[in-house]
Amino acid sequence: GCPQSCNNRGNCRRQQPSDSSSLAASDWHCVCLGINQWRGDACQHSIEKDCSDGVDNDGGNGLVDCFDPDCCHQTDCATAATCKGGAIAKQVLLSESPLPAVSSFEKRVKFLVGKESVQLGYSPGSIDPKQISVLMGRLFLPDGSQLIGSRQEDARNPSAGHSLSRPDGSFTLVVSASGGSGFIALSFRRSYTPNRSLQAEFLLSGVPVEHFSTWVTSCSLRPMRDTNDDFLCAIVNWFE
Repeated sequence: GCPQSCNNRGNCRRQQPSDSSSLAASDWHCVCLGINQWRGDACQHSIEKDCSDGVDNDGGNGLVDCFDPDCCHQTDCATAATCKGGAIAKQVLLSESPLPAVSSFEKRVKFLVGKESVQLGYSPGSIDPKQISVLMGRLFLPDGSQLIGSRQEDARNPSAGHSLSRPDGSFTLVVSASGGSGFIALSFRRSYTPNRSLQAEFLLSGVPVEHFSTWVTSCSLRPMRDTNDDFLCAIVNWFE
């Protein structure tokens, strides 16, 4: 059945797998009741709804008002810096001229970098076209909130620019491993309170297998204070 019986805040339903002969306990899942009321695999987390009272009403992530991703859909936070997401790659691509059928990987991803594109603050020559890769990932809080407004960059090569995570927590970053070392210091930073930031850095290494590899990091981004609470999960894909 469902974990914690969905805490009486959702309906327990069984998802039919593609292979109907294999049904397991994991096929059961909670469908939380109400619109924007509860989230989590057991509907255990409430969703922030009052975004102008200076209080962490959902009580689960320590984020108040417009610092909480839940509030970015509210009028009070429409123009907040913490609710500013990055450009959507597909939308940027639609404004570009078509490329020849046969084009290098560098030319196919070049549109991602630029003043009005996905990656901002790029300095010409800071990305080696022979070592270019694209990181794509998604950021979310342990309570399931999708983290908008996080700044990502390669801390070893900040002149290559940075990107911002989108409303669904997704992000895209063009990188190149300096010196052919294969190491990328993927850095995340996002405002947590007016005077504090969430930040973390992950060292990614190795050559992608079959041009695609996945790193899944546990919730490990912490605020700038003494605490054992985990604050961010990251799933990162590397394309080359």
